[in-house]
Amino acid sequence: MYLTLIILICSPLLLMLLHMAVVRVIKIFNVNMSNQRSLILTELFLNFPLLVIIYFINKTPVSLIYGCIVYNSLGYSYFHFFNMSETARRIRILIEIKLKKAVSFEDITENYNCDLMISNRLKRLVELGQIKLRDNKYILCGGLLLAGAVLIFSMRKLLGFGINEKER
Repeated sequence: MYLTLIILICSPLLLMLLHMAVVRVIKIFNVNMSNQRSLILTELFLNFPLLVIIYFINKTPVSLIYGCIVYNSLGYSYFHFFNMSETARRIRILIEIKLKKAVSFEDITENYNCDLMISNRLKRLVELGQIKLRDNKYILCGGLLLAGAVLIFSMRKLLGFGINEKER
């Protein structure tokens, strides 16, 4: 059981290393895929070898279920940690200031206008296969992120955070 725990504890590092390799291969072959989608596919792919190893170590279905839950929970956490670095404005502004040593308010607002931010988010959702553009309107076509959004939205309501007009 200790070996299983060590494997699961190391799995986010393994996921990160494999994702780094996948991103580089995608760039080499000029594949049109978002970093988030490549991470999701990498996490799903890594399920198979990890779970096979865990099963052969323990030889019980319970360890397989446990490994699946733990690995995918850690992968889900890693996805959001990674995604924060891809999409969070605060992170990007801090990195931009660090790289340039100083930036003006005008420089920041030039890169972060509302139309551009919404356009980028819609583009990412299209690349992830969650929405598509039909007759100049966006429609749902994937359910993974929607399921997560509904879950988070429901949790917010249960916790009593409510909904403000900006979230509608």
